[in-house]
Amino acid sequence: MNTIKILSVVALSSLAVACSKEKDTSTNDPSFSALSFSELTVSEDFNWSSSIKGNFTVVLDAPSNLYTENQPVELQDVDGNVLQTAVINGGQTSFSVSIPEQNTELFAYYPNTQDRVQINTNKSITTLKIEEIDFEAGLGSSLFKSGTQVKKTSGNNLILEGDFENSSPQIDSRSFTKVRPAGAWYRYNSAGQIALRNGTKVFTSNTVGEDGRILQSVQIAGDQIYDLTYEYSGNAGFFILFMDNDQKYIGHTRVTLNSNGNASCTFLAAPNVRHIQLYGFAGSNEHLDNINMTQVPEVDSDGDNVIDRKDHYPNDPTRSYATFFPTVGRQILAFEDLWPYNGDNDFNDIVLSNHVEFSRDANNNLVSATVKVQLNAMGAGLANGVGLHLLDHNKIPFNNNIISGITLKQGNTVSKLDANVLNGVLVVENLISALKPYYSNTGAGSSSSPQEFEFTIEFNSNAGSVTIIPDFYIFRTNERGREIHLPGFHGTEATDRALFNTGDDVNGTYKNSKGLPWAIEVIYPYSLYFSHPLEKVDIVTAYPQFQGWANSNGMNNKKWMLYPTQGKIFVP
Repeated sequence: MNTIKILSVVALSSLAVACSKEKDTSTNDPSFSALSFSELTVSEDFNWSSSIKGNFTVVLDAPSNLYTENQPVELQDVDGNVLQTAVINGGQTSFSVSIPEQNTELFAYYPNTQDRVQINTNKSITTLKIEEIDFEAGLGSSLFKSGTQVKKTSGNNLILEGDFENSSPQIDSRSFTKVRPAGAWYRYNSAGQIALRNGTKVFTSNTVGEDGRILQSVQIAGDQIYDLTYEYSGNAGFFILFMDNDQKYIGHTRVTLNSNGNASCTFLAAPNVRHIQLYGFAGSNEHLDNINMTQVPEVDSDGDNVIDRKDHYPNDPTRSYATFFPTVGRQILAFEDLWPYNGDNDFNDIVLSNHVEFSRDANNNLVSATVKVQLNAMGAGLANGVGLHLLDHNKIPFNNNIISGITLKQGNTVSKLDANVLNGVLVVENLISALKPYYSNTGAGSSSSPQEFEFTIEFNSNAGSVTIIPDFYIFRTNERGREIHLPGFHGTEATDRALFNTGDDVNGTYKNSKGLPWAIEVIYPYSLYFSHPLEKVDIVTAYPQFQGWANSNGMNNKKWMLYPTQGKIFVP
């Protein structure tokens, strides 16, 4: 996918991320003296997920004359890649994310003005301040930046009489944020005039000490790229204003000036823009001339009406957009497999690394989900399987079947739809028989590169544009109803509910009476490997900061997984 990160006439500085080993600044509270997982004291509502997860609200602090309602805000990574897009409602919007605690930076970006702010993931609310432009100050405004002229796209000029040779602008002194009728120049004040300079007509001012001002608007379709060039002298120049379908002022962009009397700008008019209005200034010893604005041709290789710049699948007409679970990185699930009885708490009976790519068509309807499940460890001596249940955004099962079929990647011969679970998949029914070669990766048996089970779920029309939460879980191969889920999930219809409240289970919550689970989650960056404990090594021993994290309900020692006890973890 070809993406314009942030289109601006200013060359934005590269955002560099220095990657180095973080210092261990976390400490264990001395009041926590647990020597094992079973001795931990935790909050009843602790979700046992080591991640940044949930809704982050972005509040816009915008100038009073800027209309932001129903305008888009993008969630971007550090490189400007768009992870999600949401619209403003009541001056704010929100994003639902699952990302690693470490090495992850997220940004809120307002395309209409190119303003961007890093999201503070330690807080639920981030303020995105929109730069207020003093249009009355002319080119003294920060909207204009020095730069190098760039080569422009050739094409039909969208500006009428850009050379002013046959132009006689009428006066229209309404606010500059009011859209003028397209296809003509309008003077904002009587100081503006067309005058002959050096044998050519230009726009200038006829009044010393007062800028002449001029406007022209162009009607557009939105979500298009444009080139603007013009000649100028002194501090003369143009603002570029964006208006929506209701002719409300929703944004602006920047222009690059150079020392040769030329200005240039390549800019993206965001999806809601329907009018571009040029607002020009020139003093009595200054001028504007030869204004040229052209649309930059863009390619839609697959003909799905989504240009390649925005198409995650530019050569597939059935798919256009992609979202991911987790939002960034991979989901690591570490299981104890003796539910409903407590285990040895090394959390290496099954360790899974999961990633899902959801694809959607041009209308944002679900098309497919490519699922990758990697088995990092299998310390269990019992035969277990891996299942997947697709739930709605509230973790509630769908009433209707949304799956039309499943396609296996070459080499995967074991994954299939689950006949006992609506919208369920049996990723692997028996890991012992499926592993080739067999391995444990726990230090107590053979080791091997983790095996991956990849498949694609195809959706039917029932899926529509819903958001899906994947519930990965394990189950006993010869006792299908003995499922183990991450706390917060409640088992599938195949779960043997007669096992609830037996052994150490409490009400089928997959927690015992002390609030301790049979599965924990870590959202992990792709660049890092989560080293699970060795066989019979308690996770509190393997990771000394784990107890401080658990006892504080995840508020302290958030990066506990980065500081293991050497010799107590599996290193591939």
